[in-house]
Amino acid sequence: MKTLDQYIRDRRARQKAFDEGYDQGLGAFMLSQAIHLARKDAALTQKALAERTGLSTWVISKIERRIEHAAPAHIAAVCAILAPWLEAYGFRWQEPDPASPPARTKPPPHNRHSRPPFSHRPLTSPL
Repeated sequence: MKTLDQYIRDRRARQKAFDEGYDQGLGAFMLSQAIHLARKDAALTQKALAERTGLSTWVISKIERRIEHAAPAHIAAVCAILAPWLEAYGFRWQEPDPASPPARTKPPPHNRHSRPPFSHRPLTSPL
């Protein structure tokens, strides 16, 4: 039976797309887990953290589950509050430089359960 490390190594060798996205996906997963654990270490509920950051509990939950779908400003607000606890998990929070422009991120890809916000079909008149 293969170990998880052997499976990942074999799959990265076989599938280029898996290999290309693995490191980025792993980093996002590790940050979301660190945020979840840091919140628990700080003895905060999602509701309490939401109140301190000015975000909704839904956003806090989304950050802890799928951080790649969260807005960077929301992640920054949560990390600023949890900074002392995040360091225990190897993440150091640093305030962004206001002189530098914000990083541009591409939106998450659509899957079969979601639709683009607008239809690309031209409108047709029933007449």
